[in-house]
Amino acid sequence: MNIRTVFWISLLASAGCPMVYGQTDWPNYSHDAGGSRFSPLQQIKTTNVSKLKLLWTFDSTAPLTDAQAAGGRRAGAGAGAGQNQQGGAANGPGAPAAPAEPAAAKVQSAGSPGAGDASASAQGAGAARPAAARNRVRTSKTTPLVVGNTMYLSTPYNRLVALNPETGGKLWEFMLPSSPSSRGISYWTGDGKHAPEVFVGTNDGRLIAVDAKTGVAVASFGTNGVLDVKPGVADAFPDKHYGISSAPAIYKNLVITGCQLQEMPSKGPSGDVRAWDVLTGKLVWTFHTLPRPGELNHNVWQEDQWQGRGGLNAWGLITVDTKNGIAFLPVGTPTTDFYGGDRHGSNLYGSSVVAVDAATGKLKWYFQTVHHDNWDYDDTAAPVLITVKQHGKDIPAVAQVTKQGLLFILNRFTGKPIYDVVEQPVALDNIPPGDDPSPTQPVPVKPPPLTRVSFAPDELAKLTPEHDKACKDLLSLEGGVMTGGPFPEYGPKLRVIFPGWTGGSNWWGMSYDPSLGYLFINTKADGMLNKLVKTQSDGYFGEDYTYERVGPDKPPPGRVARSVWIVSRTRCSRDFDHRARECRWLIGDCRRGCFHCRIGRSQVPRLRFEDGKDSVGNAAQFSGVLCADCLQRKRRQGIRRRDVQRVGGQTGGTCTSLCLRVVASVNRDRRNEQRLKQRNNPAALGGE
Repeated sequence: MNIRTVFWISLLASAGCPMVYGQTDWPNYSHDAGGSRFSPLQQIKTTNVSKLKLLWTFDSTAPLTDAQAAGGRRAGAGAGAGQNQQGGAANGPGAPAAPAEPAAAKVQSAGSPGAGDASASAQGAGAARPAAARNRVRTSKTTPLVVGNTMYLSTPYNRLVALNPETGGKLWEFMLPSSPSSRGISYWTGDGKHAPEVFVGTNDGRLIAVDAKTGVAVASFGTNGVLDVKPGVADAFPDKHYGISSAPAIYKNLVITGCQLQEMPSKGPSGDVRAWDVLTGKLVWTFHTLPRPGELNHNVWQEDQWQGRGGLNAWGLITVDTKNGIAFLPVGTPTTDFYGGDRHGSNLYGSSVVAVDAATGKLKWYFQTVHHDNWDYDDTAAPVLITVKQHGKDIPAVAQVTKQGLLFILNRFTGKPIYDVVEQPVALDNIPPGDDPSPTQPVPVKPPPLTRVSFAPDELAKLTPEHDKACKDLLSLEGGVMTGGPFPEYGPKLRVIFPGWTGGSNWWGMSYDPSLGYLFINTKADGMLNKLVKTQSDGYFGEDYTYERVGPDKPPPGRVARSVWIVSRTRCSRDFDHRARECRWLIGDCRRGCFHCRIGRSQVPRLRFEDGKDSVGNAAQFSGVLCADCLQRKRRQGIRRRDVQRVGGQTGGTCTSLCLRVVASVNRDRRNEQRLKQRNNPAALGGE
């Protein structure tokens, strides 16, 4: 199967109307510095989205010779990326032809501003390729930036490109010395004296500045546009991984970077967050995510367990309140991620959202979402700046969604929870020798958890006799699998853990519509089936062993034992059979009667609408809106739309992502009301 990485954009083409190309800017990975990820554009609506037509395609795949690939991995700061190559192509099969590229479309290479220019026109899928080149399929999580009449994006094939957003034509291309951050790039607007710049981090710890207009490296930044950011944090660990995995944050004339580190062993590069001058690359401030001696909260670290500690890194997206000069850092777990025997205590500032002065890096406040994190529940999603209405007042707030599917809403200036957060006792079982986990964990009273946070044997899905047996066999592995939760410990005995270390939520986070006061949150319910086994340690903390996460010794046929063993993909949790949650709590003063819910397994969801009536017994129409998974299944299996309208009556079925938007519309279309009353057990959608 031939796989290509393709960026595409579609603009509305209405019958009888000329095609409209105008766009407002999207200058930040998250749209704005506050992380809203919300577009105010209103041209595309539910009434015309079906009329969208493909306008153009940009194929980001590009050849890398063996020499280039090796050179990109080995090149030091300021080193060139190797031979210039023709880049990705606009257009593809079936896409409209793009106009010829302007003559100014150039290929530049890192560390050599202006050197080795070569025309690079986007000629289509059949563009010539060097004979020695080879295509390497890579993935990307980038979000293109649009500023004025230019679109900027990095590709997983070591390119930074500027495109005409209306045609897909390439304006310039910059060859990177190594793979770029998978989660995008950043744009600095300039200051009147200096031109705007595009910043991109690399997976080997470099920060590169490129002139946004010309595509030439900014010579004054670092060494010919390339800054090695490893010195000061990775000096003692030159062979350990240190990279930049997300788009840097921009505040005035500062570019703020987090980093990506290894998850084990315990010692490794520091996860400090740092700010650099956008013009020179000079280090302006450093925030120690693991507090040093003499700093606030250093005393939570016992003895010398802080020294050389890896992790506590902001590998996700940092957001900034530009008006008040506050940067919000989502900080990850200290290493190792699943065993804390050599890091007793709460492990600040691990798994915390931290607010610092964006100009100086000085701590303002912190809020830890997991104490002594043994689950790899990093705070990775971008903290989102929101406004909460409470007691008739608007409260500036910041929202942090976590891997465990919890949403914390905090006062933006103090870090205090706006809604109650309780220290919930958790079971202290299955603990590996030497560890001392926290007896409580912070849990918000509202909103309730947005994903499954526990699992019990009686919650096994029962679809067919064969499926029931397979799930029971799974739970009988190794003398019986442990369950439980929330916050069930990974330990010596095999255990089902919900959610697993991938979430819940994760780095993709949330979107915020300020006009509605809504947060839109994508979550999943992937559980893990894992245990910890003793393994050789680096001996750094006086021990010759540690523990690492593994899967079952003898997994079911067709599965390979590995550290990532995802329970929900075996379809053994009742989240596959019945959606067991409902979320009825909304930020702000919502009076539109809109709710997102999941069907409960043994009761009818009770949804309270604007008129105060409950869904049970309310003479209302309930309209189901298919989520992406349901829509795909509908197309694949020919399922009727009405088959997912399941509010009212008993619930059932096997849809893995049944997502209903329930809207009360009293006395409208009584036929749907009668259909719902008659459907005590709706027709199953069928599994995948």
